[in-house]
Amino acid sequence: MPWVHLVEPDSITDPLHPETLQLASEIIWQTFHQPEGDHKNVEEILVIVESFPGVAHAGSNKIHISAKYVANVNSDGRIEMMGVLYHETTHVGQWSGEALSGLMEGVVDYVRRKAWWALTRWLDRGVGERWDQDAYSDDL
Repeated sequence: MPWVHLVEPDSITDPLHPETLQLASEIIWQTFHQPEGDHKNVEEILVIVESFPGVAHAGSNKIHISAKYVANVNSDGRIEMMGVLYHETTHVGQWSGEALSGLMEGVVDYVRRKAWWALTRWLDRGVGERWDQDAYSDDL
């Protein structure tokens, strides 16, 4: 289980609590039914809230969340932020990041759905035109 360190913990209160990310990590590995020895070794996850365009991204052991996005989250804010954290925490646990992007995004969104943090505006199953089309509606 990785140790979680928040670079700016006061930007969002509840979703960024270290225990939230530790629980997310546990749920991610339970979803894949992998023994602990098969997990990518991540000692620490850094969560950084900063200004940049977009929502969030993860690389290595860092999750970057857009301060502007957080400030403008709508009424589904808690669901959205928890979903973003589960999504990005899953990316941290992915091995090389060299798989097809549609496959990698599908896996992380599968985890988000299994953890019950999917948004109601996501498209229904089978609605896309291709197998690797994301589940997000255009009205974001």
